[in-house]
Amino acid sequence: MKLTQKPYLLCFAMVKLNKIKPIDESVVEYLKNCDTVYFYEESVKSGSVGEIFASLLIENNINVHFKHIAIDDEFVKQASVCRQLEHYNLDKNSIIKEVNNG
Repeated sequence: MKLTQKPYLLCFAMVKLNKIKPIDESVVEYLKNCDTVYFYEESVKSGSVGEIFASLLIENNINVHFKHIAIDDEFVKQASVCRQLEHYNLDKNSIIKEVNNG
């Protein structure tokens, strides 16, 4: 018996928030059919838009796996933007790896 692994199709949508306040409720409603929501932001996680967004998901009874990738509440050492994005897993390669490994 020969086993073959079938490639899987990853379905996704990318949403860019053009403004952070107020968050458009239609975006929250749109995500109700998703299994996982990845929220990336280049800011400190504590008190961030991602936390507000997670709160809106909960308040609207939208049951998704929410992954919030942002900077922990810590001192951020000086470095180039490119280096910082890599360090905090906010660069393109880190995002692709995270989403693919789900």
